[in-house]
Formats: sequence, structure tokens, C-alpha cells
Amino acid sequence: YIKTQSKFKGFLIWDEPEFKDFDYLAKDYQKFVKDYPDTPYFVNLLPLYAEGQQIPDGQYKRYLQEYNDKVFSKFDDKHKILMCDVYPLMSGELYSKWLYNLELLRTMADKENGDLYLYLQSQGFLGRWRQPTSKADLTLQLYVYLAYGVKGVAHYPYRTPESSPAANPGVIDKDDEPTYMYEFAKHMNKLAHKLDGPYFSFDWQGVISCIGSQNFDKYNANFDFAENMIEEYGVLKEVKSTKDAIVGCFEREDGYQAFMAVNFTDTLAQERNTITLTFKKSCKKAIVYLEGEPKEMDIEDGQLKLTLKTGEGAFVIP
Repeated sequence: YIKTQSKFKGFLIWDEPEFKDFDYLAKDYQKFVKDYPDTPYFVNLLPLYAEGQQIPDGQYKRYLQEYNDKVFSKFDDKHKILMCDVYPLMSGELYSKWLYNLELLRTMADKENGDLYLYLQSQGFLGRWRQPTSKADLTLQLYVYLAYGVKGVAHYPYRTPESSPAANPGVIDKDDEPTYMYEFAKHMNKLAHKLDGPYFSFDWQGVISCIGSQNFDKYNANFDFAENMIEEYGVLKEVKSTKDAIVGCFEREDGYQAFMAVNFTDTLAQERNTITLTFKKSCKKAIVYLEGEPKEMDIEDGQLKLTLKTGEGAFVIP
């Protein structure tokens, strides 16, 4: 009956498995695929900060490798989806290894020619993760994930868990009524749908990081922990910004390239960010998607300047 529903997208089999669960999942998948061919088998993995709690310290790479070897690599190629929850909105700061965690997941998905899906933090919990209080708290996560070539996102939680205090509502409350988070999620979802046409025609290539000219410490922990950042890609020769920024790089089969520029600042700071993309001189114009809406802009003397609000990103096709 479930599979006949138009919104059915697959089964979430296991949330946050530990090492000891991989052998079971490997056997269970072989049974599952016989009963439900052509159906996604979702397993949502633990994030890097689970080390010391559910994963022994220093063992996260081994955790991913064992899951890959025993489970993920065996998935049907049509539904090879790597899923994880890594929640960045910590109390007073962004999780410092957020981008590093994304790199590890991105590398694993690419190795198996799979897609990456991620959960968004749509609630505060455990006193360590803060409650989202603006649309920007969700759109920041969306744009960062898009910069890493993510193909699917989900809200955690949708329905507020029974154990959650009143100060930490999910998208709907315990009586299944919309909370203020509902409008934030609705706004973010609409942005994602507006972008899915142009975005999905490109393949992810890498991410550029940029320390902002107004970052007087000249340091960003997320950039420091990251290991796979690139400095330029294709027609994009340089990135400069007033605040810290990242730029996801993409290319499609016909050689056209695209770039997801993101204001990578904590939404608590409410900072605008002017990002300057310097292209090869052959680039004269660009289609720029701001708030999901396309606009043609001139590239003057090889430069395109974008001023992004807090939590904002722009998809640029020169």
C-alpha cells in the first residue's frame, strides 16, 4: 500500500547505526532488494561529532569505510544514496568540522558514484545545538549543502519529538499543528525547488574557500580543518569576499560551468557579504539565481560582484 502513494520515496531503514549494526544491515539489504526491487534503502549515518559517544575517538574514517565496504557499495546503482545528519548550528557558533565532515561524505559518495543526501537541523536540542530562529538558519544549511553537490535534503525533525521542550519546536508541534518553523521550512523548500532545474543539470567538481577581507583574524576553523579545498576551477580564476565565503564548482557535459557562492558566516552575526568572482576575460555575462530567481548580469572586466544577505547563496552560470 505504501508504495502506491505518490509521495513515497523509499524506506528509512536505520537511523544512526553503529559499527555493530553493519553486518545486520548488509544481510537485511540482500533480503530487502528481493522484496522491494527499484526501491531506495535509506540508512542515515552518524556525524563526525559522534566520536567518543557512539564511535570510538579517531575512528570516524573507519566507520565510513566499514559501512561502505559492507553496505553502501552493495546498493543498486540506481539508488546508491549516502545519507547522514551533521547539524551545524551549535550554541554560539557553527560546528567547526562541518565542512570536513561534508568532505568525507562527498569523497565516499563519489568513490561509489552515489548521491549524497543530508538532514537539515530544524530544531535545537540537548542544550548544545541552538534553536533556529530565522529563515536564514535553514537557508544557510541548504546553500552549503548545494555547494557540496548534495542531491537531497530532509528536515530533522518534522514533527516535534515528545521529549522536546516547548522552546525547541520542530516544523509541526506534538499535536501536528504548524509552528513558526513551518514557515521557515516552507521558504527554504521553495528555494530548493526553484533551483532544482538548473542545479541538477551540473555535476559537482569541488569547493573553494575564501577568508573575508574583514576577517581580521584571517582564520576560519571550518576552512582550517578542511582538506580538499581547491583554489580555482575552469573559468573562475579567483574569489574574494568581505566576509568568509565558499564557492561550489560544477560542470556539465557540454562544458558549461556553474558556481554556488555562499555567504559562509554564522547567521547569529547577521552579516552581509560582498563576494567578487573573477572569471576569464571571455566571460561577459552570467545568469545568476538569487532567491531562486534567474537574472542576467554583466561581468565587467572579468568580475562579477554579488552582495549576499546572511544565510544566502547565489547560483552563477557564466
